[in-house]
Amino acid sequence: MKEKKHHLKGVEYLKKGKYNEALRCFNQALEINPDYCDCLTDRAIAYFYLKKNELSIIDLDRAVYLEPQNPFRYSSRAYIKEKIGDNYGAMEDYKKAIELDPDDAIAYNNLGLIEEKLGYMNSAKINFQKADSYFHMQNYSSPEALNNRSEKNKKEYIKAIFKSKSSLKEFIRFIFNGFKLKK
Repeated sequence: MKEKKHHLKGVEYLKKGKYNEALRCFNQALEINPDYCDCLTDRAIAYFYLKKNELSIIDLDRAVYLEPQNPFRYSSRAYIKEKIGDNYGAMEDYKKAIELDPDDAIAYNNLGLIEEKLGYMNSAKINFQKADSYFHMQNYSSPEALNNRSEKNKKEYIKAIFKSKSSLKEFIRFIFNGFKLKK
């Protein structure tokens, strides 16, 4: 449990934009438990902010290796790959995330964004339509409805918040700005 304490402290530093301090805490947690996937993913984000992209990908590769059936691991790696210019690698990771979780509207949307950037307009359009259909199929009518849903459906509801490209991009900017709104 000590690793979780270090991890949570690192997350707080990450939110404040104190990446070196976050990295120190994540390293302490990973010394205790080198297979702590959530910490590996967060350390990858700290590395990314510190422009240590190779180390970021190494941590994300390790998380994928440790949890190969977890679609979030592939989506996380895809996001960083896209940010560092590996669009084709990002596409493959989003495809794997979708294979593992065929209802993941965000992965469809992000895959569509990359395909659009690379000029694969027909495929992008199909993935945007799939993303929209998964958001609408879940019937996310109101925040109050969240309380009446199972844990899986609560996660799906939260995903539905990002049903447009602009809100998804805004959320991603929010994360990469250290969980701060920037004007």
